Amino acid sequence: MIDLLANETIEAIKQAGATPAELRKAGLLTNDVKRAMVALNDESSLSNRRNLADAESAQAEFVGELVDRYIGGGSDRARSADRFRTRKAALDWLRDQGATISQGKFYQDCEAGRVMVAPDKTVSKFEVSEYLRSLQRQVTPDLQLLDRQSRKEALEIRRLELEVAKREMEHRAAEAEWLRAETAWAAVAALLGQVLDNLRHHFHQAAPELVHLAGGEPERAPELYEQCEQVIGRAMADIQPTVQGIFAEEEVDDEQ
Repeated sequence: MIDLLANETIEAIKQAGATPAELRKAGLLTNDVKRAMVALNDESSLSNRRNLADAESAQAEFVGELVDRYIGGGSDRARSADRFRTRKAALDWLRDQGATISQGKFYQDCEAGRVMVAPDKTVSKFEVSEYLRSLQRQVTPDLQLLDRQSRKEALEIRRLELEVAKREMEHRAAEAEWLRAETAWAAVAALLGQVLDNLRHHFHQAAPELVHLAGGEPERAPELYEQCEQVIGRAMADIQPTVQGIFAEEEVDDEQ
């Protein structure tokens, strides 16, 4: 952890002879960093990021001075404990952790304040760690959202199924009101046959009466009926081509 590394550095300068006042100030600056981290955890805001960056910068600067004074090695040694030297180093670390992010995207987020960059171009390791966690949260699927989407799709499918079933029922009801073509034409043919039989029957029954009305010989009624039968036959022959044409058209429609 960052604060533990800082504590190790402070312990080293304590052993090297730092005064109680210097150690106390270093401790206060370390506490400032901790409080800034807690605040950033509670609320990830731009101001809290800046506060953390300022606290870390102040701590690194003062501890660096103590390192220079009592141990040697310059302030960079203190800074390296809790900060990346550059944005590129921070980006490399993110990629080592499995993050899939382009350099342009990371630099844009730095400029937008999602990761604060100090005036000396260093970047807080803590902030970069928080940034990594935010990236991981973004790629975690929203199970509730997926469940809602799945239920929505299921309801939409059910709605379409009901709509199809309704239309099929309406279609069957409409079909019930109509006769099939072959049934209708069979009924017409039967009716024509019945009409023809009735004509023959009634002409046969009325033949004597027709002869009498004509003032002829009653015994010649069969001859009159035979003549009527021929008339009926000629009438049927006249309409036969029309009937055959109608049935032929129906057969063609059925084949198509």
